[in-house]
Amino acid sequence: MTQSHANDVLAKRTLLLAAAAMGFAIVQQTIAFRFQDELGLTGIETAKIVGISLMFSAAAALFVQLVVIPRLSVRPFVLHPLLSESKCG
Repeated sequence: MTQSHANDVLAKRTLLLAAAAMGFAIVQQTIAFRFQDELGLTGIETAKIVGISLMFSAAAALFVQLVVIPRLSVRPFVLHPLLSESKCG
């Protein structure tokens, strides 16, 4: 693999990771408005419900990182087929 090809693969992987992180951030920022509109909640009620939902989301992410991923014994970039070199090249 040439240095140029390796740089292209790394750039595509980085772009995909950044897009996923941005999508997750957008969901977190707008979920409160969605809850408030759909459930007809006040601001205080919305803050309570969204706080609980984000806490469970963070707990699930932590559980996956601390328990699930180590048991799978996989290397980085094997977890998602879109990040494999054959798909990025």
